[in-house]
Amino acid sequence: MSRNKACEVASYTPYSQRDLRWSWKRVGDSRLRFYDFGCLLTCLAMMVGRRPDELNQILLAAGAFDGPNLRSAQAATILGLDYAGRSFEIENIPNISPTIREVDYTRDGGEFVRHFVLQMTGGDGTTFVVDPYGGVKRPLDYYSFVSYRLFARRPLGARRGETASSQSPAMPA
Repeated sequence: MSRNKACEVASYTPYSQRDLRWSWKRVGDSRLRFYDFGCLLTCLAMMVGRRPDELNQILLAAGAFDGPNLRSAQAATILGLDYAGRSFEIENIPNISPTIREVDYTRDGGEFVRHFVLQMTGGDGTTFVVDPYGGVKRPLDYYSFVSYRLFARRPLGARRGETASSQSPAMPA
């Protein structure tokens, strides 16, 4: 997957945080399990092409967790991704695909429940999300938007120390 506007849908593996191979495993250095709390990590796993449990071990060994909470900037550095923080501007959909979208999991107006989905743009230009709770493709407006977590894959051949802006115009400042 690349940082350009369109990506090949077939170039990622849709993972579910409820997959029996890792749903029972702990997220980070906490007692919380992937089944209920592994959505962000599962989204990152889809971005980088690693199984969620393998990615968890890599990031845990590198000290990228505070309990179950991922230190996003540190994780991005470890994984060779760019990270530009959070954006709360839904009108300005980032020109990065894939990226991570924070949403409200409660669709019935109940108490806010944080959830993360992978936002992608397909080869036909359609933007959608992949929901790690089941590893399924959903419409972009399926959940209420909260923010973007602006992770992006670096272009092939990007050297360490170069910023996203020196590579391509995709990352917002």
